[in-house]
Amino acid sequence: MRGIFLMILGAIMVIFFSWTIICFFLGIFTGFIGFLVFLYGLIASDRPPVHRPAPPQHGTQPPPGPNPVSRYCPYCGQNIPQDSRVCPYCGGDQ
Repeated sequence: MRGIFLMILGAIMVIFFSWTIICFFLGIFTGFIGFLVFLYGLIASDRPPVHRPAPPQHGTQPPPGPNPVSRYCPYCGQNIPQDSRVCPYCGGDQ
């Protein structure tokens, strides 16, 4: 009876110590990975932030352009009324 008890106790101790060793090395590994992440955070925090322009929002209208009541003559470059067919300055057909 004593032999069976010692066998069971030995099996329990092997299971317990093997899990203890596995957890010990797993803890060392995860601690090392955590330390690397910490170092990366220190290095990355020294870099200036990247400034990107804000994306355009949907549903917004573009800013209004120039007033459409006048335009420029392609021949002389003067500002003429939008509905004119002949430039009053140079006489060019529009």
